[in-house]
Amino acid sequence: MARVILSNLKIPGVMEVVHLKNKESVVLLLHFDERSPLNNIPLRQLGEQFPGLPFRIMGILRNDDFLIPQAHDYLMAGDDAYVLVEQDKLFRLLAILGLSLSRLAMF
Repeated sequence: MARVILSNLKIPGVMEVVHLKNKESVVLLLHFDERSPLNNIPLRQLGEQFPGLPFRIMGILRNDDFLIPQAHDYLMAGDDAYVLVEQDKLFRLLAILGLSLSRLAMF
């Protein structure tokens, strides 16, 4: 299977992409609007809601504050969050969030 490396992404809702050294995972800075299926779900329940899709909310930007999330925290409309996801699960996560790719580089 071809390795997918995101480059110069133009995805509504994705503000930043950081490739980890091993290129097996990426950290995305995502904007969550009122339509996000992740809103108002305690973070500890995300694994139950989305089985087989391992991802982690690493930080939440809310009202000019940076939060290190705990299991009882949740995302709200208007939040920006740093999300860690395995490279091969990225497209599934974006699809669940209703985000689409307009440009990507395949290697």
